[in-house]
Amino acid sequence: MIFLNGRFLSQRTTGVQRFAREITTAMDDILSAQEVVTPVTLVIPKGVPSTLNLNTIKVAWAGTFSGHVWEQIDLYRFSRNGVLVNLGNSGPLLHRSSITIMHDAMVFRMPRNFSFAYRIAHQTIGRALALRSDIGTVSDFSRRELMEVLGLRSVFIAHNGTEHLQRLQPDQTIHQKLGVLPGRYFLAVGSRAPNKNLAALSQALDRLGADAPKLVVVGGGARIFGSTDEKLHPSIVLAGPASDAALAALYQGAIALLFPSLYEGFGIPPLEAMTLGCPVIASDIPPVREVCADAILYFDPHSPAAIAAAMTEMMASDRAGYIARGQIRSRMFSWRQSAQILLDRALRHGGTQP
Repeated sequence: MIFLNGRFLSQRTTGVQRFAREITTAMDDILSAQEVVTPVTLVIPKGVPSTLNLNTIKVAWAGTFSGHVWEQIDLYRFSRNGVLVNLGNSGPLLHRSSITIMHDAMVFRMPRNFSFAYRIAHQTIGRALALRSDIGTVSDFSRRELMEVLGLRSVFIAHNGTEHLQRLQPDQTIHQKLGVLPGRYFLAVGSRAPNKNLAALSQALDRLGADAPKLVVVGGGARIFGSTDEKLHPSIVLAGPASDAALAALYQGAIALLFPSLYEGFGIPPLEAMTLGCPVIASDIPPVREVCADAILYFDPHSPAAIAAAMTEMMASDRAGYIARGQIRSRMFSWRQSAQILLDRALRHGGTQP
């Protein structure tokens, strides 16, 4: 038996949960095409609804606890006689045959991003799982980071993908709701986390002056730009959280995606943008280089002047070249391919060759 840790269904959907949802769905598609079906069960905490449309993977509810306690007690008891696949950074420490995806080493590299309790809990779980679980991650950059901070000899890679975007009907009404015109705004997607560095975008707009284009920010809130008492640049449009359909329309209508992160394990927004024909202007950091290669325009994320210059260059350039290179590059990443990697690995753990 193969079990999937379904705790991600109880959590707000960010990059980690997106990975877990899409890998589970892609694995279900792979299993549905098999003549002899491999038994796989998605295990979810009781009371948490299953919002995935699965045909072959079974769904089971287990236990009475929630959060980390559910993983360490209830999930362990339910899955201990099979292979357990943890898709979201954590899992039961006592499990004898598990695979765990750790998406990045940020809790070790940028500990101030997290509360003391969160930092201690996830550093402890990470170090313990490194001793007992088969560790995978989403990029070569994160592989090297995790090998260094956890002292691992090897870490396998299962990239993020973009097939979920192909199932969407973009919600074009979002432009009217936000009061922006397609082709007349930049887009940023991120949270309040310090590594997202969104405050640098406000400083870049200041350098562009009164003629600065609109900047639509999805996620986060006013506090990502510093003090809530600080007046935001008038070009900034705070969209708040957006549905996948609305976000797809915003990608398609943007001059470019601005991605000023200081640290990432992978960086899903640039990949999503490239897939949907949105040029990307992003931080010149290793994981973004790994994902985007020469398909995008780079800047120094520590320099608002460099960000402003890149925005100006993009507005004056022929965007068609960036769009074409981005779409070619994005085809290298697939949820289905990564789901197959995880399924094959789980079968080997269970003593069955795929």
